[in-house]
Amino acid sequence: KTRLATELTWTYGQLLGIGLGQRYYLKPDYWFLSGEFYYYIQHSFMENSQPVFHYDLKFLFGGYPFTPVSSRFRIGLSSGIGGIWTSYSVPGMPVDRDIYLNVFNIWLEWNLGSKWTLLLRQEGKYSLGLERGLLVRGWLMVGDHFPPLTLGLVRKW
Repeated sequence: KTRLATELTWTYGQLLGIGLGQRYYLKPDYWFLSGEFYYYIQHSFMENSQPVFHYDLKFLFGGYPFTPVSSRFRIGLSSGIGGIWTSYSVPGMPVDRDIYLNVFNIWLEWNLGSKWTLLLRQEGKYSLGLERGLLVRGWLMVGDHFPPLTLGLVRKW
């Protein structure tokens, strides 16, 4: 029975990045608490441009309410809260911080065996648009049309 799982992720819309997450299963293989960290760089690669660095940390409650452990494909749901801290490569710039709600995440996991799964997750992030942040209140989208989509590899312990 799985008590812990580690995720390695990559998110569309945050292309120059990588994420790492840890799940703790409250009920083995069904309900979990997780913490995830995603680091990504935003850069235009134009002459004289400077990169911007983002640090996204979130905490979630999630699980598999519809599919049993024995399923080859499982559907998962989660919700939680997160924050994005932004720093700049230009000296003297302040660190900006944005808080968001992970209102509704849904994903599909493909069990590759007893220890490994592939993950494809849609993320429903809603920015609170608080002071000292860069993001306005509203849904975080890739471009103006798509919610963030995350691909990951999960190792169960």
